Amino acid sequence: PGHSFEAQEHTERISLGPLDFAATLSIIKAVLAVQQVPVQLGRRLHERTGGNPFFLEEMCQGLREAGAVTVHGHDALVSGSADALHLPDSVQAVIRARLDRLQPEGRELLRVASVIGREFPRRILREAIGSPDLTAAIEPLKHAGILQQMRVVPDPLYRFKHVLTQEVA
Repeated sequence: PGHSFEAQEHTERISLGPLDFAATLSIIKAVLAVQQVPVQLGRRLHERTGGNPFFLEEMCQGLREAGAVTVHGHDALVSGSADALHLPDSVQAVIRARLDRLQPEGRELLRVASVIGREFPRRILREAIGSPDLTAAIEPLKHAGILQQMRVVPDPLYRFKHVLTQEVA
């Protein structure tokens, strides 16, 4: 308590810079589960996200969910021109757009969960929402990578994937 990491023995500060273009393409391919990405799409996403991996991942998820980028076989395809894609200016704007596309039950669940905290037990969420079965609302949020399940028993525990997602919710 009261000690910073720098004061600890055997610690080393490592500064992580932004991703380079090659790493950006690797993340885009991994998030979209493809082998090929249009170079123009990669350049636009790299430029807009500034090489921030979380922003990049959220942007890819958002473009796929909006249907602006689709997957055909092993290739990512852009609906229209990569230059014409609407790319939000901030990671919060991307998260907001993703949340806005959710079903009302999912948005309400996230709103309530965000007040409970970054992590929240299913029992408390169920009591706060007043619904006996939250599975239909929680599963799509887990599948979309918005929530993570941290434990199954004795009471399932969930967590917002990122604190920014909790703040936006």
